[in-house]
Amino acid sequence: MAASLADAAVPSVALGTLPADARVALISPYGGGNLGDAAILESSIRGIRRRLPRGEVFGLTLNPAATTERHGITAYPCTGLRLRHYRASGVVPAGGPTSNAEDAPRAQSPLAALKRAARAVPGLQEARTLGRNLGGDLRHRRRALEWLSGCRVVMVAGGGQVDDYWGGAFGHPYALWEWSSLSHRAGARFVLASVGVGTLQTPLARAFIGRALRAADYCSFRDAGSLSMAAFTGASAVVVPDLAYGLPWREVIGTAATAPGGRGAGCPPRVALSPMSYGAPDLWPEVAPAKYERHLATVVELAARMLEAGWEVVLVHSDSNDRVPAREVASRLAGRLRPEQRARLETPVTDRLPDLLGALESVDFTVAARLHGVILSQVVGRPVLALSYERKVATVMREMDHMDYCLELETMDPTQAFAKLEGIRAHAQALRADLESKVAFRRSGVEAQWDRLFGAVPGPQSGQMVRP
Repeated sequence: MAASLADAAVPSVALGTLPADARVALISPYGGGNLGDAAILESSIRGIRRRLPRGEVFGLTLNPAATTERHGITAYPCTGLRLRHYRASGVVPAGGPTSNAEDAPRAQSPLAALKRAARAVPGLQEARTLGRNLGGDLRHRRRALEWLSGCRVVMVAGGGQVDDYWGGAFGHPYALWEWSSLSHRAGARFVLASVGVGTLQTPLARAFIGRALRAADYCSFRDAGSLSMAAFTGASAVVVPDLAYGLPWREVIGTAATAPGGRGAGCPPRVALSPMSYGAPDLWPEVAPAKYERHLATVVELAARMLEAGWEVVLVHSDSNDRVPAREVASRLAGRLRPEQRARLETPVTDRLPDLLGALESVDFTVAARLHGVILSQVVGRPVLALSYERKVATVMREMDHMDYCLELETMDPTQAFAKLEGIRAHAQALRADLESKVAFRRSGVEAQWDRLFGAVPGPQSGQMVRP
């Protein structure tokens, strides 16, 4: 089964002969807080290093400092633009090292007063922002060619990167088109590996994406729906599972194998619960307070039912924005639980990938809304009740043939959700065995893709060159 996935899903692709010390760039809108992006980056880094042990892997991300600190690779900004919901940290604006430098010591000077008055002129602030972004983009392009010097492959490393929801057309769609152009100018191959398609709301975003995909030397999508949604580009592509399925998660958290479930029979169920900042003011592009409030209320009610039934609940988050709803759920629960129930509610810090994976390993099953909250639970062998807020979540549950345990986030009823969890509890052993087989199947697809792109894992007698 695994061999058929590797052979059918990933066609042979020639990227030329890669030296064992080849430089490879990984593009990701990773800002340090989304642990799905972190899992994909870590999976990519480890997969490439197994094949190019003397190679250099570096990142092109929204938070180079966090990328370096958390993944041990050099990283640079993936954009020179500063947009709402899409900007790279550490990018120096045209006005100096801080965006409010003009308002600092000279706040009382006539020049500062004149500038404050000028900013009140209709359209002038927008023009000023545009000018700064144009300057930032030009500076970024010049530096980017330096970063790509000697680079052999520039890879868009999985995730929902074909999307304009965060930042609009000049967010990631523009960045992908820009890197496709810069890659070829630098003599590097441009590839997209297991990417997902989200929203492409404007013709301009579609134009940027179309040009980037048509310029790619290789392209794969993480699901058939994404492949279909990108058909307008005319680019040739295949389907290969999400790169997070290739994550060697035990290496990441440093644990040895444990029995499925990790706990003895007869113990009360232990459940990871991961609320989401869906619709939350200042945390989500489309603010929808009523939807956010309903989500919080239903999650609180579901958690209360589990605790009242004697279950243990572990509140986790797979994105830094979700710390807010997790804390809010804990706060609301505190006022309605008895002391013995509060003792069964845990709120570990899961800001980093090893922490999240460790928390997921410690439970029997999970309730998650974000795509990689679902996928990483599957990767560690824990059945999931998915709260789907977008096509991609329902897609992965359907592909796993676990749609019986997928509910719509916006309409989720706590009574129905608790009944679904009782069903997971009753069939936990069979569900874990099913997950083990299907995750292994997907992992083989990810590994086959690395083999095609970067060569097979070298053995003790490997030479200095690998040929994909």
